[in-house]
Parts: sequence; structure tokens; C-alpha cells
Amino acid sequence: MLFFNSNSLLPTHIAFIKKGCIYNSNCIYPIMFDVPYGEMYFNVAFVIVIFSLLVQGASILPMAKMFRVYAPSIVAPISKGDIGISIDDDYQIFSYEILHNKFQDIPLRDIKFPSKTQVAAVFKKGQMVKPNGGTTLRKGDVVSIIGHNEDEEFLNFIFNGNANVRKTPHFYHGDIILDGKLKMTEVSRDYSLIITSLEKPLTLNEFLSYQLGGFPTAGDRLTIIDIRLYVKETQEDKITKIGYEKLDSI
Repeated sequence: MLFFNSNSLLPTHIAFIKKGCIYNSNCIYPIMFDVPYGEMYFNVAFVIVIFSLLVQGASILPMAKMFRVYAPSIVAPISKGDIGISIDDDYQIFSYEILHNKFQDIPLRDIKFPSKTQVAAVFKKGQMVKPNGGTTLRKGDVVSIIGHNEDEEFLNFIFNGNANVRKTPHFYHGDIILDGKLKMTEVSRDYSLIITSLEKPLTLNEFLSYQLGGFPTAGDRLTIIDIRLYVKETQEDKITKIGYEKLDSI
């Protein structure tokens, strides 16, 4: 029942559907217990069941619409599989077909993808296109995205067509501007940013692009504990200027 839009008319709709099941189970009792004229009762009940199936089968959809009962549309990847990089928590590649006009002519950089996911390829009419932030989508295209298993639910939500797929920009108006070529070891040392050993060799551009997911654009931001980093400028999908903000401690 959790998969349906609940309202006070839902029990009525269920009772309407289940009526044939009750007839079907009751019609065999007269024969099982040798009730006089049991075969006649069975035949009458059988005719009623067949008639009920015909009438109800043709009227279930109109009745569901009248009672406002529906199952939500669920989009799933048309294909997915492990990449085979690691044994535990391996990366997966998810492929989704664009089914909704909401994605029409939207650049990939304007779509909010899950954190740490990357768009690997776009297929247009069966031809693979190397994607960049300016690549636009059209109905019928297929998008392949690299991520983890836990990203699938968010990706399904995005490609379902009901969500607002565009990013909400948050532009930086402060004075501290960092260069995207800075090493994360320098950023960590100078701005007390906690990073992992795997993130130490990265530049600030690489770190922020990975954390944000998808393609970065001006107005993207990332919050890490009490530090907020803003994408201020990009060039060819690389982050060149980053705004730094120190948040007030709670």
C-alpha cells in the first residue's frame, strides 16, 4: 500500500477489485460438500465471475482515475554493472534513457548529479559522444554515469522527470579567492581543511570537481564542516577560481 497515493476512497477501489475473488472461492463449496444442485450453483457462480472479470477488467482504469489511485512512475537504469576496479564498494556504471522533455536542450553542467559521480558518455541515436559541460540532452539520448551503488536511488529520482533537475546557483560575493591549481596539501595547511591521504595529491580543482559530481559551473558550492567552497569561475570544465568562506561555529 505504500506504493499508492492514499486517500479515503482507496478501500472502495480495493473492494471493487476483490469482489471477483470472493465469488471464485465461494463457488466451489457446493460441490465440495455435496450440496443439492451444487453443480448448478457452481455454473451460476462461474458465469458471474466471468461477467465480473469482463466488466471489472474494462473499468479498473476509469475507476482508479475516479478514485485518484495510482502507482508512481519509477525510472530505473536500462543497464548497470560493476566496473571491476575494487573488490569492496566497487564503482558501477549506470545508463539511463532520456524519456522526458524536461531534459530537452539542458547542458550537462546545469544538471545536479549526485556527489562523486561522473558522466562517462552520452549516446545520441546509437553514436557515442564524448561529453562535456556544454553537451545538451534530447529525448531518446542515453547517458552513462559512473558512481556507487548508493547513487542509484538519487539517479532514478533525477531521471524520473518529476524532480527539478537544474542546479540552484549560489554565487560567491566574498574577498578570498583561491586558484584551482593549488595543491590540497597547501589548502589544508593554510585554511585548516581536513582531507584524507587519497586527497593530498589532488589540486583544489580536482578535489572540488570530484566532490561536486557531474560537471562544475559557477554557482556550485561545497560545505565541509565549517568551510564552504564556491565555484567562481570555470574554463573548459575545469575550476579556475574558488571562493572561500569560513562558517560560524554552531
